[in-house]
Amino acid sequence: MEYIKALAENLNQNPLMNMVFLLLAIFGIILSVYLFLKSKKEIKPCINKKSFELISDSISNIEDMDILYKGEKIPNLTLSKIALWNEGKATLNKTDIAEKDPLYITLGDDTRILKANVLHTSKSANNFSVSLSEDACRINILFDYLHTNEGAIIEVFHMGGGKSKITFCGSIKSSPILIDRSDMKDALTNRVLENIIPEWFVRLYEYNKWLARPFMLLLVPVTLPFLIIDIVLNPIRTIPKEFDL
Repeated sequence: MEYIKALAENLNQNPLMNMVFLLLAIFGIILSVYLFLKSKKEIKPCINKKSFELISDSISNIEDMDILYKGEKIPNLTLSKIALWNEGKATLNKTDIAEKDPLYITLGDDTRILKANVLHTSKSANNFSVSLSEDACRINILFDYLHTNEGAIIEVFHMGGGKSKITFCGSIKSSPILIDRSDMKDALTNRVLENIIPEWFVRLYEYNKWLARPFMLLLVPVTLPFLIIDIVLNPIRTIPKEFDL
């Protein structure tokens, strides 16, 4: 009993030891949350997209030259590659797609889709397929299931230029949104800017940069631990090699 009292008095008189134990407690909480999230099974449908302009309007306007598709003259031609895969640890099944709101892709009102097909699929057992709607305005998506990091790449030939707005539509019961990984190269930079440079500091800097400079010295040491915790709890994902367009 006396030993415990002596130990308690020693800790009270040693603020450095208290700080060490506090840091260990915080680390233990972060580790517990991280391991919980790591083991959590959920569906995470992700997309990646990229467009390549094959024929521009300026080329098609050359005199005495016609560009035809199935006998019809076309003013321009763009190839868009669209990847869809499941990043989550839970399997995305066909039954997870709402029957009255199935998955499909649109490319905008000013875009006419000429052809769409599956360029690559992780496994033939996924039974991944696409089909054009009768009005050629949308691409219907079908598959049986997608395990972790399984999916497909769709290639679409269309008119409308490389700025066509590629949009995924449909409802997945256990996942309200599709995660767009198209801008992964800037993911870490955006995360740092969001955590290190808050909006109030940007406004203060725009108002008076001299007044903002002292706060800059305080921002980094104060917000850096929160950035580390945020990255631990929400790791920055990378695009699987087979879906990197």
